[in-house]
Amino acid sequence: MKRILWSLFFMMICCVPELGAEIVHLKSGNTVIGRITERSSYYIVIDKGGAVDKIFLNEIESIEDEPAPLENFDVDDFIKDVQIQSIKFDRSKFLVIPEEKVDLIVKFMVVNGAYGQMQIALEQAILAAPNDRRKEIKDLFVLSEIIEKLVPVYHDLFTEEDLTAMVNFFASPTGKKFKDSMPQIYERTAQVVIEYFQEKRKFVL
Repeated sequence: MKRILWSLFFMMICCVPELGAEIVHLKSGNTVIGRITERSSYYIVIDKGGAVDKIFLNEIESIEDEPAPLENFDVDDFIKDVQIQSIKFDRSKFLVIPEEKVDLIVKFMVVNGAYGQMQIALEQAILAAPNDRRKEIKDLFVLSEIIEKLVPVYHDLFTEEDLTAMVNFFASPTGKKFKDSMPQIYERTAQVVIEYFQEKRKFVL
């Protein structure tokens, strides 16, 4: 159990063809909302508003199609709106933080992909756990409670003006491209660093 909890903690703190939005119901009881960008005989790949996840077919109970998008309807924005609405806690409980700023913090954590990465980390931890412990993991970790605990951290670090500017950036085409490119940047940076050290190692040895 401790190994699973530490794995979940690690994944959470480290987080980094068009179809309509779909609702994927998992056998674990979780629900995933996003765009299915790839299908194979064994798995699907789903984009949850910038956070991409691979789900194996034997983990899926059913897939429900959202209604066809209307003209000028942004699927990514729809996914983010659903995520924001799912984060429920009392915004007025923070005596020194205005509710408007709390809402901005929540929105920022959604549009920058942090919330989506937390969802993926939790789902992976549940699936990695023995069947008789999955409900315990699911009940133990409530994402809205984790977001609630993080609100004071963001409040200390950013002003409302900062948050508004960052939300606008990540909601812009440039911001979306930046966020979507981060996995490739991390992967290619790691490869460059490995090759660099391998080259230097020749001279050291």
